[in-house]
Amino acid sequence: MTTKATPEPSQIAAMFDRVAPRYDFLNRLLSLGIDMRWRAKLMKLMPKTVNGKYLDVATGTGDLIYMGLKMRPMFSQYTGFDISPKMLEIARAKLEGKEKQVYGKSVEFLQGTATDMPFQDNAFNSVSIAFGLRNIAERKKALEEFHRVLVPGGRLFVLEFFPPEQTIMARLFGWYFYSVLPRIAGFFSDPAAYKYLPESVAQMPQPEQFARNVQEAGFDILDNKAFIFGHCRLYQLYKRTH
Repeated sequence: MTTKATPEPSQIAAMFDRVAPRYDFLNRLLSLGIDMRWRAKLMKLMPKTVNGKYLDVATGTGDLIYMGLKMRPMFSQYTGFDISPKMLEIARAKLEGKEKQVYGKSVEFLQGTATDMPFQDNAFNSVSIAFGLRNIAERKKALEEFHRVLVPGGRLFVLEFFPPEQTIMARLFGWYFYSVLPRIAGFFSDPAAYKYLPESVAQMPQPEQFARNVQEAGFDILDNKAFIFGHCRLYQLYKRTH
């Protein structure tokens, strides 16, 4: 498959703005809810840091932030960060009427790019990015930013699609992912955006190369879980203290 260059940040923002109204619905429909189970696995791995500060990059409509409020209530700060203003509007709307649930917590949603985040060094105990890394053209720079804003010993969680393993079952899922999924999504939302989805996965490195990338950025790999025949992976990374 011929890969294409990752679109510019402004193009990515515009694309996600267009799909924002149907984004949650299509995620649940096309994955049969499995995407939320993967997010829950991520959150279960996150350290239970008392008064911890948590940043979710490419937060979209805030799924992981709201999961964190329930599963990691000992945190004191939850920050969702995304390039798409429309996605963040939906994320903020979910917060309305939840005052009792977030009492005493700091919850905010901020707009910007992952390669230039407006946070101080060593600002967060945990950082996550779910299904957003493939949309960043300068992935090396983004990994370096994640490293910068984490405290020494902090954790980075990466949940992402990768080129699938070359097995029969992986190829079967690949047929669904590359051929069927974009057509179904096109009936409900922007066809071009969901055509871009498999194209963006094709640009991700193989797991061996990704492991080298994160190590070069200053992380050690604590865990690497593979789902759907290696097509989706969950990395737990550790910011080295030396």
